[in-house]
Amino acid sequence: MFIINLILIVGIILLGIHIYTLLTSLYLTIDFKELRPMHEKVYVFYKGLKIGRVTKMELCHDCQSTYVRVRLSYKGLKLPVNTTAVFKKEKKKKKEIDFIELIYPKNPSQYLLSNGNIINGSSTIDVETYLANRDPDELEQIKQNLLNSSENLDESLKQLSSLFVTIQDTIKENQKNIYLSSGNLAQTTDNIKNITQKFNNSLSQQSLDNTVSNLDNVSQNLQNISGNLAGTTTGLNNSMPRVDSALYQAQGVLCNLNEITCGVKETMKKPFGGLRILFGKAIPSKKTRCCKP
Repeated sequence: MFIINLILIVGIILLGIHIYTLLTSLYLTIDFKELRPMHEKVYVFYKGLKIGRVTKMELCHDCQSTYVRVRLSYKGLKLPVNTTAVFKKEKKKKKEIDFIELIYPKNPSQYLLSNGNIINGSSTIDVETYLANRDPDELEQIKQNLLNSSENLDESLKQLSSLFVTIQDTIKENQKNIYLSSGNLAQTTDNIKNITQKFNNSLSQQSLDNTVSNLDNVSQNLQNISGNLAGTTTGLNNSMPRVDSALYQAQGVLCNLNEITCGVKETMKKPFGGLRILFGKAIPSKKTRCCKP
């Protein structure tokens, strides 16, 4: 009876631990398109800390990738859904240790990982193991490619060295010309400076003097024009009485012409008016008043 009670107590404790683990752990699936051999007892790390372990490995439904189930038990862990995983290998005391490292994304999502999420994974390549497992013919081809690359690199270095020698020789040959060109450039700069100075001096002396003199002449001409306008106005004022007298005389002539016309008209109304005009008596003895003063 004691043994049965002990077994029940142990079972209850284990069940409680399992329930607590389920409630506090985060279960994820890592999708590996390419994966080298992995053992199930692999730990998961993040920023150097061990936060979980692999629980199961299986192929996906189309057999094109491997699903690695992991359980993360680090309390308070909050990672975005676009977190990725890398399967790495580390040598420790002459022993190789496989592990999975979670990588925080550069552009994190606003949504956090939750139970059942699938994240992308990648695997590093062990060069030594990779070459050891290659076909001999394939390794020979790789060796030949490396030799060709080495020869091409050596030829490129020779051409680059020759180019540097050519550049150095060209500089030596044109060193004198470069020196002369530098001197000519300096002299040209001085000439430009002198021309600029002379131009500034001419502007500040001769041009300004001429401008002031021209302004004085313009002022004198304006004064003369004002005097001429005043004289013209005075002449017009003096001429106005003469104009009035001429108009009066013209009016008198017109009045006399009107008197003659009226006299001829009166004479023609009388008998034998035409003969009267022929014999010089065009205007009657009594003066007409056709033109009123």
